[in-house]
Amino acid sequence: MALARGLQGAGYDVRVATHRRFESLVRSAGVDFFPMAGDPREILQSDDGRRWVEERRNPLRALSAMMGALRPAVRQILDDHWEAARDADVVLYHGLSRFAGYSIGEQRGIPAYPAQVLPSHAFPDYPRPTGEAVARMTRAFNRSYNRARVPIGQALFWQFARPIVNDWRRERLGLPPLPSLSVSPAMPRVGPWLYGFSEHVIPRPPHWSPDVHLTGFWFLDRPADWQPPADLVAFLEGGPPPIYIGFGSMVTRDPRAELAMVLDAVGRSGRRAVLVAGYGGLDGQRVPDEVFVTPWVPFDWLFPRMAAAVHHGGCGTTALSLRAGLPTVTVPFYGDQRLWASRVAALGAGPRPIPHAELTAERLAAAIHEATGNAALRERAQALGERLRAEDGVARAVDILDRDIRHQSGRASGETRRRDRCVLDGDQQADLVPGFPVTRAAVTGLGERLTPGTRWGAAEPLPMPMAPTDASA
Repeated sequence: MALARGLQGAGYDVRVATHRRFESLVRSAGVDFFPMAGDPREILQSDDGRRWVEERRNPLRALSAMMGALRPAVRQILDDHWEAARDADVVLYHGLSRFAGYSIGEQRGIPAYPAQVLPSHAFPDYPRPTGEAVARMTRAFNRSYNRARVPIGQALFWQFARPIVNDWRRERLGLPPLPSLSVSPAMPRVGPWLYGFSEHVIPRPPHWSPDVHLTGFWFLDRPADWQPPADLVAFLEGGPPPIYIGFGSMVTRDPRAELAMVLDAVGRSGRRAVLVAGYGGLDGQRVPDEVFVTPWVPFDWLFPRMAAAVHHGGCGTTALSLRAGLPTVTVPFYGDQRLWASRVAALGAGPRPIPHAELTAERLAAAIHEATGNAALRERAQALGERLRAEDGVARAVDILDRDIRHQSGRASGETRRRDRCVLDGDQQADLVPGFPVTRAAVTGLGERLTPGTRWGAAEPLPMPMAPTDASA
């Protein structure tokens, strides 16, 4: 949504294709909406989805559970991409949208740009968002293999996805199948490649192509007319700054037991807390007076009033807590959450992550104590927040796209731009709206229709697609 609003402000017509539960959010921003199947929250609540999240040892079982969870929806998701992009001129895509976005561009002779909020290029130093099972399998290897495991993990996923994608290409688009072993050689180079995160959080590896842009995070702040609940304001004014606790849309087998453990940790820490409940377990359950429960609060308003944040390490929530300069405790469940959690700790903006499978009241209380009592950690978090607040990732991304569209369409830099159709097709969530999960999107229709077959170079070859990652980012 942040990128969509930025493009809209630059004079483009925009359509966002995402899940039904976000329709009111999209339309309230004055953006066209197209419904998409495959809501990640519903997928993760299925039996296969839970097995996918919880599998930590066997990568093949994890991939099998993942495809079991995704398979019923994948064909409809691909069809929805096609319908959403029928009148588009340019495609922006993310994650699993890569197959649809590239294929639609190929079939219609229009360009397709990757626009992502987590890295899929290989890099040697950080945990990959391939899941705990693959991480365990590769943890003992050296930096070179750490860099090589990206295409290995993606190639494994491609073997599961290939039959569905190739059937769709043949039956719906009339295109030949993509290769069995690797799709990268069959997919021409594209550019630019946009990453909606900051070099202050993930330093740019030197081997990445110059056409790969780290624009800064794509923030969408609260509506101008939003007002905080009076009882929340009273709670904040009634004592020292509390800690924020929330795990987004993550689901657990026993949410009531999870809540009891979190409340136990808060009591042990001696801190007040604001609990944003998104994972259940609160129905009819009393909480201490030191804890305020709310269903949703814009994070750009809430976080500057907190002493620290405890969350799952989704990319959007992490970006917002770091931008606020908050000491951040991460409890990653799976996927790319491990990456962001590791970066928070490496930057000294939070204590060592606590994997959700290892979470106890004692460990969480100790992490809260470190986050709120370590002056050096707090200073590092505040300094990082100042650097992130100085960036405007949306403006930079829009400028990069606009310049490339003008170049590719042969327009002179001073020529007046007509309003063009933009469509956003999404398949994964990101908490880039403050406190509200929003679907990461592929954008279509960013400029005048280009000559069919137009391609551009100077970018890295597309890596193999990552397995779906964090459903709350």
